[in-house]
Amino acid sequence: GFYFGFFDLMFRLLSVLFLAAASHVASARTLDLTRATVSSVGAGRLPVYAEILVEQVQKRAIAAPWVIADEPQPTYECVILDLTPAIGHAEAYHLIYRDGCLHIDGADELGVLFGVGRLLRLMNISFEASYSAPPRTSIVLELPDAGILSWPQYRIRGHQLGYRPITNSYDGWTAQQFAQYMLELSFFGTNTVELIPDTDNFTSPHYVTTPDAMLVAVSAAADRLGLYVSLWYPAELGNYSDPTTMAIARAGWTRVFQMMPRLTSVFVPGGDPGGHSPDMLFMLAKAQHDLLQQQHPGGEMWVSAQGFDANDLERFVALLSTPQGAFLAGVVYGPWVRVTLDQFVNMLPPHTAVRNYPDITHSLTCQLPVPRWDSPFALSQGRETINPRPRYHALLASYQSRLTIGFGGYSEGCNDDVNKCVWSAVHWGPDQSAEDESDQDSLLPVWKSEEHLNDFVDGVIQDYTRVFASPRLAPLFSQVLFGLELNWNGPASSANSTIPATLAATKELEGHLGVRDLFNWRLMQPRYRAYHDAIVRIRASLLLNAEARALATLSSVQSGQSLAVLNEAQHILQSAEADVFVQTADLRTSLRILAQGLYQSIRMKLSVGVYGADFTERGANLDTINITITSAPFLLHQFSLIRALSSEAARVAAIRALTSYQDAGAGGFYDDLGNITHQPHLVQPDTLLEDPSFYSSPLSDTSPVSQQDYPPTTPLPAPPLARMSVLTFARTHYGGIMHLRYPVQPGKQYNVTLTYVADDIAGGGRGCAPVSLLANGVSVHTPFTPSTPTRPLTFAVPAAATRTGSTLELACVPVPNTPQEKSGCAIAEVWLRLVE
Repeated sequence: GFYFGFFDLMFRLLSVLFLAAASHVASARTLDLTRATVSSVGAGRLPVYAEILVEQVQKRAIAAPWVIADEPQPTYECVILDLTPAIGHAEAYHLIYRDGCLHIDGADELGVLFGVGRLLRLMNISFEASYSAPPRTSIVLELPDAGILSWPQYRIRGHQLGYRPITNSYDGWTAQQFAQYMLELSFFGTNTVELIPDTDNFTSPHYVTTPDAMLVAVSAAADRLGLYVSLWYPAELGNYSDPTTMAIARAGWTRVFQMMPRLTSVFVPGGDPGGHSPDMLFMLAKAQHDLLQQQHPGGEMWVSAQGFDANDLERFVALLSTPQGAFLAGVVYGPWVRVTLDQFVNMLPPHTAVRNYPDITHSLTCQLPVPRWDSPFALSQGRETINPRPRYHALLASYQSRLTIGFGGYSEGCNDDVNKCVWSAVHWGPDQSAEDESDQDSLLPVWKSEEHLNDFVDGVIQDYTRVFASPRLAPLFSQVLFGLELNWNGPASSANSTIPATLAATKELEGHLGVRDLFNWRLMQPRYRAYHDAIVRIRASLLLNAEARALATLSSVQSGQSLAVLNEAQHILQSAEADVFVQTADLRTSLRILAQGLYQSIRMKLSVGVYGADFTERGANLDTINITITSAPFLLHQFSLIRALSSEAARVAAIRALTSYQDAGAGGFYDDLGNITHQPHLVQPDTLLEDPSFYSSPLSDTSPVSQQDYPPTTPLPAPPLARMSVLTFARTHYGGIMHLRYPVQPGKQYNVTLTYVADDIAGGGRGCAPVSLLANGVSVHTPFTPSTPTRPLTFAVPAAATRTGSTLELACVPVPNTPQEKSGCAIAEVWLRLVE
């Protein structure tokens, strides 16, 4: 597929990146900016930007001789910030060496800010300090003779920064940390931050101030930078048609709008949370809009169709063409809109503005899950792990951008920091030159080719590593970031050779870290993930191998040997756990040290008990590193039951039944649909870009990771006592049909056994929706809702389905427009058996 093809090319492209860069700048001017004066022309925010530039340089090189000065000084290079509206594009900048000075010309104030950010991305800053010599600083810039002219391709480029308890880090931040983070996001073209008011009166033990005070402070910090400020404002008060409820709502809206120094737009989600009818959503959003105009004239109003059923989505679209929708600036496409972005846009009235709201922070049970994520990763690392996915997100951002006017990304912390920078940079687009005309017929707008986009992402990651670490670390740091994305491609076990390579690069990177690098959180995050991946790989390799050896031991049972083989199999399983701890001891030590550093630096809460995460799912995967990833607990429980049987014959029979569980007999087939290495008959369309939420194609899923709330009062609970082949499964969403395709013998009779996943395994409300099953278009069973307990169910395949032809296609079809339709078809196992 397109996505995985890029993965295969990554290391080759990375190896030539530096040679390509050297060739590119051969005709460029080399500027020594070790000593520089910075001045700004005019008032407004330009003097602030000048101060920011000096501060950021000196942050990277302490006491660097950079000063604010109105006039150039001898032996100093000069940097001049100026407004140049003639550039002609909003937010554009031109970096150019002219008349003996480096000019940062901006079409407007934001253009100057983005020019400052680009300069910081490009400068090679070297700083050395020791006990025996004065600090040494070198700042060099390679700049094309024609300079760099650049402007954004999309109007909205934003990220959500919510000071609320459920985040994995933000609730422990100070206003200064938010201000610095917003500035750093602007380096890559972010022009909007989306804040969250305190609508639920929750609190956090990590808060450094009240949510209201932080809302005001962060809004003011964004205003200082000139960034746009959006407010994600869910409607959670109940029935807004009730006058009392509406009066309370109006008072709350007014209070929040009045306290914010800057507010340029408000986004009210239709659901997640919300759950109102489209008519009520439009009514309350219009009331908010009118109040917004009183406090912040010109403020925009946006709504989404998240969580709507088919009828409500149709009504939502219809309202957009009526006077009831005239006040809206546009609509938002976000998680749990029941159709793909392409389908959604095609439903809308012409010229409706669409803002994307991609969930770039989660990896599981979300809008943009990791494709074919192996279950040991999914179970051990969870929904909100550190997740740099630069290749994937660049492809998706470029593909989806053609249908929108930009995006405001959903985030619950800084675990997705790389993804944020990639989405912003891709929506900014490449620099302008006569050669950069994009292919208008391409599915990747702005880019000349897929390779052009790929090279652009290489450059973005190079800039990321340069500006947030140092040029000397950039090659290894980049290799680690790309390697982490590759680590998730394929099984987690010993077959995965990328994980050791990424770990080796990580350790090599650590060997080059200086004192000032040790508590750089952007260097700690990927190191934490690399160690976590390595532990998961060792656990998966040893424990899965032990399970296979234990079952092989059991399968050889003969009469009189039942207790002996049970004891041997149990020893195999339990000794493997001990081996894991021996082989991962050093990795676990590094993991704990990095977790502590991440909490100390950015309040990243990687444990409920140690660092006070809200609950396990919120990134606390230090707690789940030992989670069950095999069927060992189930098998050990079965061993105890078998030992209690009264006769040897009964024990032998039970052992044989246990080991032959997956056997489909001669001419039959078994698929473990939650195991990416054991689902050969599952049809998986290559539609990753068109259907990234897996609405019409099967998605790997798991039983929810055992949860623990803060403060923890009991140990992390064990998962349901079941085979791993039941705890992991494939699912679709909404009306997505799951297909399985088999070679069969014409005219033969078959039975099919399926383990439909019910709520006891999938979690409350996430079990399989009402479904029917077809075999080559012939009904196998009529619609029904799988009930608890989850168990295999057997059906006869109609003779008409296999009378002719050598292929049998099973289709699991969810019943449309039911309360459970979001859960789609969920199946853990399938046996197709030939009936002799």
